[in-house]
Amino acid sequence: MTTAVLEPRTHPFDIEDIEYLRHGDKPLLARVFRPRGQGPFPALVECHGGAWCLSDRTTERLRHEAMAKNGIVSIALDFRSGNEDPYPSSVQDINYAVRWAKLNARALKTRALSTPSDTQGTRRISPRPATCSSAWSSSSIATLR
Repeated sequence: MTTAVLEPRTHPFDIEDIEYLRHGDKPLLARVFRPRGQGPFPALVECHGGAWCLSDRTTERLRHEAMAKNGIVSIALDFRSGNEDPYPSSVQDINYAVRWAKLNARALKTRALSTPSDTQGTRRISPRPATCSSAWSSSSIATLR
């Protein structure tokens, strides 16, 4: 009897910082980990953890690289935090970033489809872009599929 072993298919990828929003003279950047190839690829918008005031788009680099290697466009955000601006500024920035990702889906090598949220703390993109889910975890993720 022989056993087949499936080797994971990995993708080379590119990393790019893109300004998705500006408040006065302060740009907010999205670090996009984009697999090379035709696409469209599934994608996610990640809202870093850190109690809304620690961390930034560079914090979870290994996670984003792993996703891009596996054919997922991974978008890590900078957003205004509680140290600089009071609630709901961070949620507004994240909401805008999701809208930006949907608007630029073709350039990001993905496509925006509407799906409901799940129960794992992940919110998939809906017709009216939602922010990160209400489940508080070390990282909340909005997914483009």
